[in-house]
Amino acid sequence: MRKLIALAWLLLGTLPASATFLTYAQWAALPPRDRTLYIAGAFNVLISEATGTLALKLVTHYSECVASAKMSDGQLADNVFSFTATKPELQTSTVPEALVAYLGKACGRPPAN
Repeated sequence: MRKLIALAWLLLGTLPASATFLTYAQWAALPPRDRTLYIAGAFNVLISEATGTLALKLVTHYSECVASAKMSDGQLADNVFSFTATKPELQTSTVPEALVAYLGKACGRPPAN
């Protein structure tokens, strides 16, 4: 789990400093449609705002993983919701942290090149 948290900080550290995120608890309390819209936006920001070689490699891997699984935004939101329900340490985090932790578990590490 520590590796996932470190990974989350690596990726989230590349996002704009002005970004504000819902806590996981705030997000979990939203209706499913709103959770879906929010996770789609968080995923888009994660993918489009990453900088640095390692972060770009990770977000490319995650983007390809989600695409190859043909995962809809609603499925991604449901998966993050279900995954985080069993991880109390993520329930006090932000949505992007929970998202990155889920992606790390679901997609694994990018292949070494």
